[in-house]
Amino acid sequence: MLINSNVAHVLYRRQYRDPTGVELLHRAGVDARPFRELAELFREPLPGDPGP
Repeated sequence: MLINSNVAHVLYRRQYRDPTGVELLHRAGVDARPFRELAELFREPLPGDPGP
């Protein structure tokens, strides 16, 4: 559904046990990456946010 909706970027908080979904997004040209890689660019971390 994301691929057919022309979504360009997906951020996720936790690594999935099965990376197949993220690999599929990459093959379709969707930039999927962990939130922690970009978190410091958007706001101060909130209590309970995953660390680097």
